[in-house]
Amino acid sequence: MCISGQWKGRYVASQVARIFGSYDIDNVYFGPGALHLVGRPAGETRDLEFVIPDDQLVDAMWALDKEGFSICNDAFCKRRSVDQRATNPSDPETDINDKTRYPSIACAHFHTEDGLYQEYGISTISLLTQSSTLWWLANLNVGRYITVSSDPGLPPYVPGGCTGPWSPEELYPVKILRPSAFTEAVILLAAWGYDSIEGQESRYWQMIRCLMDKGNNDPTNVKKQLAEPFRYFWGNLHAVSNWEPVRLCLRTLWTDEIVMKGALPPRQRAPGLPKAVKRTSPS
Repeated sequence: MCISGQWKGRYVASQVARIFGSYDIDNVYFGPGALHLVGRPAGETRDLEFVIPDDQLVDAMWALDKEGFSICNDAFCKRRSVDQRATNPSDPETDINDKTRYPSIACAHFHTEDGLYQEYGISTISLLTQSSTLWWLANLNVGRYITVSSDPGLPPYVPGGCTGPWSPEELYPVKILRPSAFTEAVILLAAWGYDSIEGQESRYWQMIRCLMDKGNNDPTNVKKQLAEPFRYFWGNLHAVSNWEPVRLCLRTLWTDEIVMKGALPPRQRAPGLPKAVKRTSPS
C-alpha cells in the first residue's frame, strides 16, 4: 500500500472522487497525476484532471462549487492557455520536453489557492468531457478498462515510479484506467492531437515517455498488454533511438488503423476547437 509521506496530491484526488461519489457523478481520474498509479510521475503535478460524462459535467461543476472549490470564470486565467509559457513573457521559451508546458484543454477548472487543499501542492482541479478524452468507452464503470486506486493488482510502490495502490482505509477509492488502457488512451490522444491543436500532441507524448519501459529490468517499468495496432506502435517506439519517424506514425495510427478500419468510432472534437485551429493566449 501507499507509503506515508509519498505524493500528497493523492489526498486531494481522493477527496474529489469522494465528492463525485456522494453526488452520483461518474468520473475517472486521468492526466499526468494518474501516472503516479500506472507509470512514472511526470514531474511536479499541481493540476488534477477528472474525466466526466458529458451529460454530468454541469452536475460535477455544481458539486465541486458546493463543496468549497472555486470555479474559475477568468477569461484570461493562465490555466486556460494551451501554452503555459506564452502567458509569462519573462520566462525564457522552453523546449518541447517541458512536462508542464502544455496542459489539457479543460471544460472547467477550479482553483485551490484560497486554502482548500493548498498544503497538498495542488492548485487546480480540471474537468474533461468523456467525449473529448475517453470517447471509446461505453461507460466509466469499473471493469475491463477501469479499476480503482486501492486495487492490489496495480503496480507496486517503486522509488521513482508508481506509488503503489492507495490504502482504502486511508483514502476514498479513485477510479482510474488500468495501465494498458491508460497507455492506449494516451497514444490515441497523441495521435488525435497530431497537427491539430497546439501542444496537445506534445502533452500526450510526454505522458507516453513516462509510460515507456527503460529496459534492463528497470524496477519502474510497468507491465502492459496492448491491443493491436497499439502493440506494433509500442514495439517500434522501443526499438529505435530516433523517435521522430515513430511520432509521424501517429497520424497513420489514427487515420488508417483506428478510424478508417472501424476499430474505434471517431473522436468528437472539443467545441470551438476544430482541426487545424490553434487557440492562442491573450495578448
